Amino acid sequence: MRLPPQLGTLCHARARHTVPVEPTGGGPARTELPSPAAHHGRHPGGLAATHADETVRRIERAALDLFIAEPMEGVSVARIAAAAGVSVRSFYRRFPGKEDVLLVTPTSLATEVQQAIDRRPAGEPPFAAMREAVDERSRAGDEDLRRWQAAVAACRAGNRMIQQVVAVTSPLLSAAFARRCGQAPTDPWPDIAGVIAATALVTGARRFAVHGGELREHVLQAIDVVGRGLDAPPFAAGPTPSAHPA
Repeated sequence: MRLPPQLGTLCHARARHTVPVEPTGGGPARTELPSPAAHHGRHPGGLAATHADETVRRIERAALDLFIAEPMEGVSVARIAAAAGVSVRSFYRRFPGKEDVLLVTPTSLATEVQQAIDRRPAGEPPFAAMREAVDERSRAGDEDLRRWQAAVAACRAGNRMIQQVVAVTSPLLSAAFARRCGQAPTDPWPDIAGVIAATALVTGARRFAVHGGELREHVLQAIDVVGRGLDAPPFAAGPTPSAHPA
């Protein structure tokens, strides 16, 4: 699944930006290579780009409301567009499909964490920096994430969506780790660490949805687990009854 072209502008991401190409026949938009302005963190278009940001937000809010009320699979793009007050053509200029709308919130949150990691002291270890970055972000509130979780929970393809979330957020975290370690994002350590970090964030959010409590505590606990390493699980003092079946 492609990352919607407007998400980079909406989230102020430092990752690769794409430029939408006008669709023909009302179909989904294509994407082309980043423009030079996008590569340097600016999006061409000025006021037009700002308007596009507002449109993305309207589409996301409308889609989440609909997805919470009923599974995403039963909601058409036409209904989302009507609820957002935009045309179907306008929807497809910003998103390849309705599933891509569910990538806005996690991409935005991952970008905020990435930027917070970059602000941490240079000598701080990567996962310690990430823990502090997530803690900083969690103090800003989590209402957007709660609504997103409710929409994903109602989705019959929830597990597949979680995989897509890891796929689009892990490069952002890998890039932050790479800068901290002085490596390329595609080098093995930051590449793997980014995937693990993204999975930890998703796991914490999922545990919060299942067990309740404080979202911040679940996410930080997941980060602590991967930050310590996964050499061995914390076994109990003796074997469990299921460990040695009769």
